[in-house]
Amino acid sequence: MGAAKLCSFVSDLPNDITEELQALQNEAQSEKAMIWKPLEGSIDEIISGKVLEVHSGDCISVAQDISNRIVRLNLAGIKAPAMGGNVDQEN
Repeated sequence: MGAAKLCSFVSDLPNDITEELQALQNEAQSEKAMIWKPLEGSIDEIISGKVLEVHSGDCISVAQDISNRIVRLNLAGIKAPAMGGNVDQEN
């Protein structure tokens, strides 16, 4: 319980299954189980800086303006294609 979050496509499932999943999610949220645990630090923090490196389509390294600390950020909601995938190459 608490290992996932319901998405909009679950509305395509039968009502009894959707209701059971919603009840389990609500229980996990109220118990702050697994992914519903409070995050450490502020999730509202704004990071201002210079992008140093793009590791993949969804992960970058940034040097923060104020502290000059380098942080590695994974961008949520982005699914980058696998590196080295099928690319048509001319010989």
